[in-house]
Amino acid sequence: SNYVPPVSERSTIQACISASDIYIHTLEAALKSVQVVARDIQARLSNIRSYNEVQLALISPIRRLPDELLVEIFAYVQEGKISIFQNLRGQIWDLQYVCVHWRNLVLNTPLLWSSFEL
Repeated sequence: SNYVPPVSERSTIQACISASDIYIHTLEAALKSVQVVARDIQARLSNIRSYNEVQLALISPIRRLPDELLVEIFAYVQEGKISIFQNLRGQIWDLQYVCVHWRNLVLNTPLLWSSFEL
Protein backbone atom coordinates (compact mmCIF):
# COMPACT_ATOMS: atom_id res chain seq x y z
CA SER A 1 0.00 0.00 0.00
CA ASN A 2 1.02 3.63 -0.38
CA TYR A 3 -0.09 4.54 3.10
CA VAL A 4 2.52 6.45 5.06
CA PRO A 5 1.77 6.27 8.77
CA PRO A 6 2.07 9.44 10.73
CA VAL A 7 4.82 9.71 13.33
CA SER A 8 2.27 9.11 16.11
CA GLU A 9 1.47 5.59 14.72
CA ARG A 10 5.06 4.55 14.07
CA SER A 11 5.72 3.67 17.71
CA THR A 12 2.59 1.49 17.80
CA ILE A 13 3.63 -0.26 14.58
CA GLN A 14 7.16 -0.74 15.92
CA ALA A 15 5.73 -2.25 19.11
CA CYS A 16 3.65 -4.69 17.02
CA ILE A 17 6.74 -5.65 15.01
CA SER A 18 8.73 -6.22 18.22
CA ALA A 19 5.95 -8.36 19.66
CA SER A 20 5.78 -10.36 16.43
CA ASP A 21 9.57 -10.84 16.47
CA ILE A 22 9.38 -12.20 20.02
CA TYR A 23 6.60 -14.55 18.98
CA ILE A 24 8.61 -15.67 15.92
CA HIS A 25 11.61 -16.49 18.11
CA THR A 26 9.36 -18.35 20.56
CA LEU A 27 7.87 -20.42 17.73
CA GLU A 28 11.31 -21.12 16.23
CA ALA A 29 12.57 -22.35 19.62
CA ALA A 30 9.47 -24.53 20.03
CA LEU A 31 9.99 -25.92 16.52
CA LYS A 32 13.62 -26.80 17.31
CA SER A 33 12.47 -28.61 20.44
CA VAL A 34 9.87 -30.53 18.49
CA GLN A 35 12.47 -31.45 15.86
CA VAL A 36 14.78 -32.81 18.56
CA VAL A 37 11.93 -34.90 19.94
CA ALA A 38 10.98 -36.03 16.43
CA ARG A 39 14.57 -37.18 15.74
CA ASP A 40 14.57 -39.09 19.02
CA ILE A 41 11.28 -40.75 18.12
CA GLN A 42 12.60 -41.61 14.64
CA ALA A 43 15.70 -43.21 16.19
CA ARG A 44 13.59 -45.23 18.62
CA LEU A 45 11.27 -46.28 15.82
CA SER A 46 14.21 -47.38 13.70
CA ASN A 47 15.65 -49.37 16.61
CA ILE A 48 12.39 -51.17 17.34
CA ARG A 49 11.90 -51.96 13.64
CA SER A 50 15.40 -53.45 13.51
CA TYR A 51 14.68 -55.43 16.65
CA ASN A 52 11.46 -56.78 15.14
CA GLU A 53 13.27 -57.78 11.94
CA VAL A 54 15.79 -59.77 13.97
CA GLN A 55 13.05 -61.42 16.01
CA LEU A 56 11.06 -62.23 12.88
CA ALA A 57 14.13 -63.83 11.32
CA LEU A 58 14.48 -66.04 14.40
CA ILE A 59 11.06 -67.57 13.82
CA SER A 60 11.43 -67.83 10.04
CA PRO A 61 10.12 -71.13 8.68
CA ILE A 62 13.43 -71.93 6.95
CA ARG A 63 15.09 -72.17 10.36
CA ARG A 64 12.85 -75.15 11.16
CA LEU A 65 13.90 -77.15 8.11
CA PRO A 66 15.98 -80.19 9.01
CA ASP A 67 19.57 -80.19 7.79
CA GLU A 68 18.87 -83.14 5.51
CA LEU A 69 16.25 -81.16 3.61
CA LEU A 70 18.52 -78.13 3.35
CA VAL A 71 21.26 -80.36 1.91
CA GLU A 72 18.80 -81.66 -0.69
CA ILE A 73 17.86 -78.10 -1.64
CA PHE A 74 21.54 -77.13 -1.80
CA ALA A 75 22.21 -80.12 -4.07
CA TYR A 76 19.50 -78.90 -6.44
CA VAL A 77 21.16 -75.49 -6.45
CA GLN A 78 24.51 -77.09 -7.18
CA GLU A 79 23.07 -79.07 -10.08
CA GLY A 80 21.55 -75.91 -11.53
CA LYS A 81 17.98 -77.16 -11.10
CA ILE A 82 17.16 -74.19 -8.87
CA SER A 83 18.54 -70.71 -9.41
CA ILE A 84 18.46 -68.68 -6.23
CA PHE A 85 20.91 -66.06 -7.44
CA GLN A 86 20.52 -64.29 -10.75
CA ASN A 87 23.29 -65.32 -13.15
CA LEU A 88 24.84 -67.67 -10.57
CA ARG A 89 23.46 -71.11 -11.28
CA GLY A 90 24.99 -74.01 -9.44
CA GLN A 91 27.48 -72.03 -7.38
CA ILE A 92 27.05 -73.72 -4.03
CA TRP A 93 29.71 -71.69 -2.27
CA ASP A 94 27.48 -68.60 -2.38
CA LEU A 95 25.10 -70.36 0.01
CA GLN A 96 27.76 -70.41 2.70
CA TYR A 97 27.47 -66.61 3.03
CA VAL A 98 23.83 -66.70 4.14
CA CYS A 99 24.53 -67.59 7.77
CA VAL A 100 26.94 -69.54 9.96
CA HIS A 101 24.65 -72.56 10.05
CA TRP A 102 24.45 -72.74 6.25
CA ARG A 103 28.20 -72.23 5.97
CA ASN A 104 28.88 -75.15 8.28
CA LEU A 105 26.33 -77.26 6.46
CA VAL A 106 27.79 -76.49 3.02
CA LEU A 107 31.40 -76.96 4.10
CA ASN A 108 30.72 -80.16 6.02
CA THR A 109 28.61 -81.94 3.41
CA PRO A 110 30.85 -83.97 1.07
CA LEU A 111 27.95 -84.53 -1.35
CA LEU A 112 28.00 -80.84 -2.19
CA TRP A 113 31.74 -80.85 -2.92
CA SER A 114 31.93 -84.12 -4.87
CA SER A 115 31.80 -82.24 -8.18
CA PHE A 116 31.94 -78.61 -9.06
CA GLU A 117 33.06 -76.43 -11.93
CA LEU A 118 35.62 -73.66 -11.75
